[in-house]
Amino acid sequence: MKTLSIIIPVYNEKNTLKGLLDSVESSNIGPILKEIIIVDDYSTDGTRDLLRELMKTNKYKIYFQDKNHGKGYALRTGFSKAKGDYILIQDADLEYNPKEYPNLLGPLIDGEADVVYGSRFVRNKPGGVLFFWHYVGNKFLTMFSNMLTGLYLTDMETCYKVFTKEALDKIYPELRSDRFDIEPEITAVVAEKRLRVYEVGVTYSSRTYDEGKKINWKDGFSAVWTIIKSKYRYSSFGKDKYKSTFFLLLILISLFSVLTLRPKIAGDSLLYVDSIEVLKTGVQSADFVPMMILTTYLGLRLIMFINYFTGSLAVSWILLDIILYIITGVFFYSLLKRILNDNKVAFIGSLFFATNYAIITFGLGYLMDMGGWAAYIASVYFSYRYLETTERSNKFIYFSSILIGIGGLYKEYAFVAYAVVFGAILWKNWSNWKLIIKKVFVTGLLSFTPFLLMSIFVFFKYNHYTYLDWYLFQKVYEFQNRPVEFIKSFGSIYNFGWFLFLGGFYIFISKWKDILKDKKLVFISLLLLSCSSVLLWPVVTRVLFITMPAVIIVSSLFIKKIEKYIYLVYGLLGAYILSAYLMDSYILDFVNLRSIFPFL
Repeated sequence: MKTLSIIIPVYNEKNTLKGLLDSVESSNIGPILKEIIIVDDYSTDGTRDLLRELMKTNKYKIYFQDKNHGKGYALRTGFSKAKGDYILIQDADLEYNPKEYPNLLGPLIDGEADVVYGSRFVRNKPGGVLFFWHYVGNKFLTMFSNMLTGLYLTDMETCYKVFTKEALDKIYPELRSDRFDIEPEITAVVAEKRLRVYEVGVTYSSRTYDEGKKINWKDGFSAVWTIIKSKYRYSSFGKDKYKSTFFLLLILISLFSVLTLRPKIAGDSLLYVDSIEVLKTGVQSADFVPMMILTTYLGLRLIMFINYFTGSLAVSWILLDIILYIITGVFFYSLLKRILNDNKVAFIGSLFFATNYAIITFGLGYLMDMGGWAAYIASVYFSYRYLETTERSNKFIYFSSILIGIGGLYKEYAFVAYAVVFGAILWKNWSNWKLIIKKVFVTGLLSFTPFLLMSIFVFFKYNHYTYLDWYLFQKVYEFQNRPVEFIKSFGSIYNFGWFLFLGGFYIFISKWKDILKDKKLVFISLLLLSCSSVLLWPVVTRVLFITMPAVIIVSSLFIKKIEKYIYLVYGLLGAYILSAYLMDSYILDFVNLRSIFPFL
């Protein structure tokens, strides 16, 4: 025979407790037995004396707390003692009527739900009226909880919550709240565990504070904080201590880099400033070249938007770079974690990425590179998600293409990611050429249409200027010795990290027989292919940064291989970080022999 465990938390309810228990006992739930569990939360009004008398009847399981902890603590105590097939929460204040039990149990008995909420706002029967500000507060908390949990409840704060034993066994170990904030926490756990939830309408008879109502405005703030904490706790950040730590480090590294390296608006930065002024005023000089508007229009507009609030172009620019830097770092960590299935190694590899010389010097400077890099990393992340899916799902490859389209309005680097998109489509749909053509067509439109439209706009707006004009008439970089230039540039950008790359590349090529069978190897191959195009560009260190995601992923293969000697990697990382911050001040002058021959 089934049993219903009724958990009754009690605090100073001497006047209502006896009447409530009579109602609970007389409620008709058919052949289901009742297990009535009362948890006294250190009452001081005589309730304890009443409970001691009731203990003599042996009809109830009564537990006394050693001090006043709160409703949440009392409920958790009751949950730990419950043995029933169903578990129901019942307040002792007579606001909720035990005659509702059959309606609350119905969806559980029928196997249609794991949890049932008794809603005071599903008005299918007469009921009491709530106080206005209690109603407003409840609706706000319910809406806020719904936004963060994805559930659609009408009354998250209701007392009446009923669970199957199997559902409670999943919920109870996750609960930590001691006071009234247990309500949003239960809801957050229910959502996280993906339990089936029903709502049924219940009657409600509100009591006043003079009659003993205890919840107050402080509990409202506590509930908001619990909803936020629960969202974080069940997010990828809350579940992954390495990810949350890395996120905090990204903030600290970005601020430290800006404060120590002190970027200046000079060189190419002045061209961006001129372009912002033209966009703002519409006035252009005779020698104005709209190249920056064509290739970095989105970045310029974002700086202008933030500047509306900050009033400082320099602050707006750096703030935007920091935001993009953090987004880029989080996406890279998530990508590396998926490839390696190792949070710790992903964390270390991501530190090599986040403290790279180019990203802290140019990405966090008055340039537009950070936006292009962010779009590239986010795009290849979704391309890898596409390779991971077993079904022929298109959403991730379309996300990837949309990000290329958006990134292309920020910096050309984003377009390099299309090589990964194209290769992923080929590998995943090799036997269906009709599908390949369709997907390449759609992803191509998403990736390149925004830039095409921008090119048309600039052509008619700015004296028929095109990207070809820049390509044909740009100042050509003079190579003194091309191989030496590449060695110095790559040496400065990854310095001590190359020792790890060599080991990782050996691991990568040793698996060449499986290169077309393993999605991870396919992805790394596509990544290396996509960034190899920069070898055709003039040697500019910040341009070469687009190779670093692939280089660091390959390096991480070796880090994972030698994980038991991780202290050596940490030592290498320390030297790597130090050299990145000293690169412009000391190391480049030494490498170029400028300290000896200043004229070089």
